[in-house]
Amino acid sequence: MRLYSRPEGTYKRLIPSSFTNILTTVTIANPASDSPADFGHRRLDLENYDDVYVIGDVHGCLETLETLLSRLELGPNDLGIFVGDLVRKGPASDAVLERVRTTSQLLSVRGNNEQKVLDGDVTLESLDERAHEYLESLPTAISWDGGLVVHGGVEPGRSLSAHSNEEVLTMRAPGGDGYDGPFWFETYEGPPRVFFGHTVLEDPLESEWAIGLDTGCVYGGSLTAYDVRRDRFISVSTSGHKERSDEKIVTPPNGVESVSDTDEGDASAIDLDDSAYYLNRELSELAFQRRVLHEVLDDEQPLLERTKFLAILTTNMDEFFRKRIGGLKQQIAAGIAEQTPDGRTPTEQWEAALEEAQLLFERQSRCYREEIHPALAANDIRIVDYDTLSAAEQTRLCEHFESSILPTLTPLTFDPAHPFPFISNQSLSLAVLTRERADAEVTFSRVKIPRNQRRFVQIGDETRYVPLEDVVRSNLELLFPDVEIVDTALFRVTRNAEVRRDEDVAEDLIEMIEEVIEERRFATVVRLEIERDAPDAIRDVLTRELELDDREVFELDAPLEYRDLLELTALERPELQVADWTPQPHPRLGGAEETNIFDSVREQDVLVHHPYHAFEGTVQRFLETAANDPDVLAIKAAIYRTASDSQIIESLIEAAQNGKQVAVMVELKARFDEQNNLEWANRLEEEGIHVAYGTVGYKTHTKTSLVVRREDDAVRLYSHIGTGNYHSETAKHYEDLGLLTANRDIGQDLVRLFNYFTGHSMHREYRKLLIAPGNMRERFTDLIRAEAERARAGEDARIVAKMNRLEDPDIVRELYRASMAGVEIDLIVRDICRLRPGLEGISETITVHSVVGRFLEHSRMFYFRDGGDGRYYIGSADWMTRNLDSRVEAVTPINEDRLQTRLREILETLLQDTTNRWTMNADGSYDRCQPSTDDSRINAHETFMQSAREQRQ
Repeated sequence: MRLYSRPEGTYKRLIPSSFTNILTTVTIANPASDSPADFGHRRLDLENYDDVYVIGDVHGCLETLETLLSRLELGPNDLGIFVGDLVRKGPASDAVLERVRTTSQLLSVRGNNEQKVLDGDVTLESLDERAHEYLESLPTAISWDGGLVVHGGVEPGRSLSAHSNEEVLTMRAPGGDGYDGPFWFETYEGPPRVFFGHTVLEDPLESEWAIGLDTGCVYGGSLTAYDVRRDRFISVSTSGHKERSDEKIVTPPNGVESVSDTDEGDASAIDLDDSAYYLNRELSELAFQRRVLHEVLDDEQPLLERTKFLAILTTNMDEFFRKRIGGLKQQIAAGIAEQTPDGRTPTEQWEAALEEAQLLFERQSRCYREEIHPALAANDIRIVDYDTLSAAEQTRLCEHFESSILPTLTPLTFDPAHPFPFISNQSLSLAVLTRERADAEVTFSRVKIPRNQRRFVQIGDETRYVPLEDVVRSNLELLFPDVEIVDTALFRVTRNAEVRRDEDVAEDLIEMIEEVIEERRFATVVRLEIERDAPDAIRDVLTRELELDDREVFELDAPLEYRDLLELTALERPELQVADWTPQPHPRLGGAEETNIFDSVREQDVLVHHPYHAFEGTVQRFLETAANDPDVLAIKAAIYRTASDSQIIESLIEAAQNGKQVAVMVELKARFDEQNNLEWANRLEEEGIHVAYGTVGYKTHTKTSLVVRREDDAVRLYSHIGTGNYHSETAKHYEDLGLLTANRDIGQDLVRLFNYFTGHSMHREYRKLLIAPGNMRERFTDLIRAEAERARAGEDARIVAKMNRLEDPDIVRELYRASMAGVEIDLIVRDICRLRPGLEGISETITVHSVVGRFLEHSRMFYFRDGGDGRYYIGSADWMTRNLDSRVEAVTPINEDRLQTRLREILETLLQDTTNRWTMNADGSYDRCQPSTDDSRINAHETFMQSAREQRQ
């Protein structure tokens, strides 16, 4: 190995020959000098560049550098200038040097650490001769009219030419002892404006004549750039590689401003932690369920569409009780009294949620009784009582009961000889009181209404139906012969789904998941729904034995649960239904025989929008084609939820059978899909496919796949990043977005992500993607803050974000600060939203929208105006604490102009919707948008369907 040694402790004058023709005089005010500086110096004309950025100390942190460069998006006529210290302390000095050296838009001055390497004071064995030659070529200063970039600084009152090379590289405190101060920038009055690093700052520093950019990248701070054209900072957070004492991190002194101290309007006078500024998560979700109920109440909707929403509401509320009420009940039992951001304890949330749920159930029950049931009957779909049938009809139903229903029933009695029967989750049951003779004690029995039979029993060939429970109830004497049926009541229980296990101590993840599934069957009951006017004896037994509080008991009109009304929505009654929708072929991909999907994606990125574009002809076809393409070498996919008959899984199996390397991340912890995912994981392993089961401590929620393909003696990476699951059925009803791309940086990011799934090391920084729990929270925070900075500077600033839920308090605070700075913000949030819009002085520029309609809004997309250039992102993450910190998520930038245009059209259409859109008031209530005239009626879902049809033509 060649050693590059220099006399110890000296800073030699090393002026590369390529720079000798651009030596010039730079004069530091007080006083001026016309003599040339005695070190390497490069002079620039900024008129030759569009955008110019000065970048702080990198110290070998390649991943952070790549993240910053991806944010800057340097064009061919842009320029980035580093303040030196590219090397040492971080893990990848050689790679950082190579990146800067080989990128035509990047320059750097020399830092004291580069000089130490050249002088031989330190050795970096990873640096080759070419790297040393590059270090020797670095000038000590780069300047332009009014600006100077050096590593350390300059001494006020001395001309630049009077400084030694060492002084410019190491300047902190003239005549002082380093970090003891006073610092040169405290009294420096220019000109020129000096951009510098070297002194580690708590925040970027900005004064009229000095810009400080070393914000401790290698110590876990951030890497900062300064946009010379727009006078603003751009920072990205990083993880630390070195420890540093607080004494060696400088807080700018009085008179010198840091970014964190810049004027934020009245933000400093407002306590944004005040619970009054936050809505409760549970009550916000129940507000969403009220919007779902409105779809049932909307008589402009086709009747069977309204009936469908009645069933959906039941499913939603079941899940709410299983997950949210169950979780609160666990916290209460554990004695947890910690308050949420809105100031409520678990007990207070539980009480408030049960009270709101009671009102919602009453409205749902009344809606069925007074509107849906009569409307169905008026349209010759009759759900009738058993005792209204003729004697002949009752006889036929009795025969049907004896032959087909009775054999499936198992009465379970509760008496001294029999323990209280186990009642399964969400099962519909009849409580039956019997006695053997008039003076005998009453006995309690439970009869489960079978789930494997149709809930509504058809009477002959007519569209008249009797609920199955009525058939059972009316024939109980056949089940309980020789005893008196004293009374009956229909009831239903809901069990907690929040079963928690410590993954860190679990020896076998599969075994742990199997135990969770089993334990969930026997979990605590969190709700009892019982027929109104049920006998007190039945209610008391159930309440006591199920250990329920009276507030957890909901007395409702039959039929108690409405999920099975979906049986009726399948009737052939087109006049009562919305018109069928068939997802369309994507215009860029055509039919299966028309185009090679890899050719199309290589030519241009493809944006798919489900259910308007067919899942089968886009995402599914992408993986099917890869499975059978002889040039495909490997396929990797992350599966969170998928269909029980998943063609995606079959394609992955087929790929393995065709000799391709296949790796699949199957998230076993996907709630309520654990069993399905376990079965698929076992099937994949049986086919010899490498299966990863998620990551300890995190739930893998990202929807990504990667195809590695051999092309022209090289390897090309094809990626899919989506907002929705690889699930062909939900893709017909859920609105989602996906990107198919051959962008190499995105592909390399996915390679790193999949290596994390199958390995153990998580990268914190990525070139293009926003990854949680790596860089996503920091990147979103940076993007919001950047818009706030522009607004404070008098520029137009705007944020539009669409997601399912906005819950994270830190993000809410950032949005409040941005609004206080003047940023116009539109948030399209399907259900939970902690943020309160329209608060005077806090969120006056924020509008919260919610779109509830034919398709479930499920995509996540984000827009930041970015000075007019516009940044667009799509991906799997909501702005929730769990998504940003406790799940593995992926969000991708959308860079092609035509795709950005399409995303803008989607957002604008949603914001103009006058049919499905609601807007939130400051108190958390919602108002439905109404068209001023019939001509102004806009239905976003219908608009997107029409657009998909037209694109196909």
